[in-house]
Amino acid sequence: MKASNDHEDFVITKISQDVSLIGLYIPSKKIGIIRIITFQPDDIDEFQYSFYEIVRSFADRNNPLYAKKLIIDLRYNTGGYTRLAPFIFRFLFPNADSPIWPPADLVKAPINEITRLFEDFFIKQDPDNEELFLDEVTGDIIHDYYQQEGLQRTTTIGEEVGLYTSITVDLTKRATYYAGHLDKIKNYSLEWNLFRSTHWQKKDVVVIVNGQSISTSAIFAQ
Repeated sequence: MKASNDHEDFVITKISQDVSLIGLYIPSKKIGIIRIITFQPDDIDEFQYSFYEIVRSFADRNNPLYAKKLIIDLRYNTGGYTRLAPFIFRFLFPNADSPIWPPADLVKAPINEITRLFEDFFIKQDPDNEELFLDEVTGDIIHDYYQQEGLQRTTTIGEEVGLYTSITVDLTKRATYYAGHLDKIKNYSLEWNLFRSTHWQKKDVVVIVNGQSISTSAIFAQ
């Protein structure tokens, strides 16, 4: 599929079923563009397979869509599933030094207490299909995570303009957020001859945001 604008022709290489993910290619520049509209697709498995297909076509030097540079467009991304950020990052940069699974904690708030009741129930029933909090030392699954006591956090704003405001909240115990067992992108690419290869250097990848990133979009952009 081809489309044109006032500046240059480009090729739409892939659109996920719910249009949450779009692959585009600029032939004259050999630039691949991955437009991620949301990290909360209707079908998370289909989203991951579409992402895998887009990257595979851009990374293959024998493919007419081979891209020397990559742009990841997160403008106006609405956030979504937390686990998609490390899945994508790990796939694109398999040799990165940054920790793949970040430390995490929760604010002690009524809404989080209620949410964790449901999440803990599902984890106990079927941990193989749920996102997990792991003990940072032992790596064991932490059940009843909301009940784990942690530190306090104070956030201050307005100091630079003389309007000092702060809030202190109680936190759960710090843990490691983990969802590697749900990584379908890795599973899809196991038979690919370029699996775990470095396709682009850091200097060849640009992430575009529109000044504000929230939720999963912010995690990935960082």
